[in-house]
Amino acid sequence: PSGINSASQFRADWNEVMDVRSDSYTRDYNEVKSVGDALVRGNAPNSEQSDIARFWPGGGYDFHAIARTIATGKAMDSWERARLFALVDMGQADTLIGVFDTKYVYRFWRPVTAIRWANDGNPGTPSDAAWTPFLATPPYPDYTCGLPNGAGAGAEVLRRFFGTDEVPYSVTVNAAEVPLPAPFPGPLPAKQITRSFDTLTQAASESVDARVYAGTPFRVGCTQAVRQGAKVGRFVYQHWLRPL
Repeated sequence: PSGINSASQFRADWNEVMDVRSDSYTRDYNEVKSVGDALVRGNAPNSEQSDIARFWPGGGYDFHAIARTIATGKAMDSWERARLFALVDMGQADTLIGVFDTKYVYRFWRPVTAIRWANDGNPGTPSDAAWTPFLATPPYPDYTCGLPNGAGAGAEVLRRFFGTDEVPYSVTVNAAEVPLPAPFPGPLPAKQITRSFDTLTQAASESVDARVYAGTPFRVGCTQAVRQGAKVGRFVYQHWLRPL
């Protein structure tokens, strides 16, 4: 890591969602099964939920680019900009190292596996062998979620650097095409999507929704990821590249 002491320094705690008979798991299972279904999202391709799902992995997660966008409108000299970009990038790199430490400690399954599983022992989580997530599921464990983790770290560094959560910005991304299962005749075409935020908290919170709408993780793993990332971002900001 660049700034944290070890990959495990901010490891997320075990969460009730990983007990497949818990109320937390039942709630998250049924939510992602409903809103993250490729058939549901494919039938509402231009809805805000579908756009949010595509915006974040399409470039909305890039907090280095976000920092550059925000800095453009600020009265900052080159040294201040360099320090900001370095802190954001250190936080982003370190939080992703930390999130993968957490993922492989718990090795919790993804919705695509859980929902297709014939019987998990929970009567409140009926299976569906044909269920398909809206976006492709990454090939590594669910808990905690990587994209909101990076958003949590990036937002926290920016929050600390500017001394406020009220840092508005807008970003436009080119979202890739999305393959859809039958009966759809083809993929959703690539699309330019713009999202605007009034606060950094609003942005980080939307990154959680984005992954649930994508159908790739359970919600609790995303909300915990934002908190985990914020801890990393806070530590990096407080301990490195301090003004003299």
